[in-house]
Amino acid sequence: MAEGVGSLRKQAAKILAGLEKEIAKKERELDELRKEADICKQVVGNQTAQASTKATAKAAAKAPARKRLNWTQVLAGLPDQFTAKDVVAKIKKSPAAVYTQLYQMTKTGRLKRTKDGYTKV
Repeated sequence: MAEGVGSLRKQAAKILAGLEKEIAKKERELDELRKEADICKQVVGNQTAQASTKATAKAAAKAPARKRLNWTQVLAGLPDQFTAKDVVAKIKKSPAAVYTQLYQMTKTGRLKRTKDGYTKV
């Protein structure tokens, strides 16, 4: 049994070394990309950033106000056991927004995460 654990540790150490090499490589690539971005910013200047900010502000001012979603009502309309896909289909929100809210509800104790999805508490 001790041989098996030792073998697993050696494999894990080998995998970890490979991951660390890959991380270092990606960090070097990221540094190069940041340098390129800095050069582009110097060439372009702040004109595009200011124009983009103004356009975003105008679009936000014209957008209609959205009504806040009542998650208590959403939960009331779901069965006792459900999946995140069920919620996405019901409320037509992005999966990221749904997963974030479901996580918050599990954290506060309103839901319990199960093997097959979520259960109301």
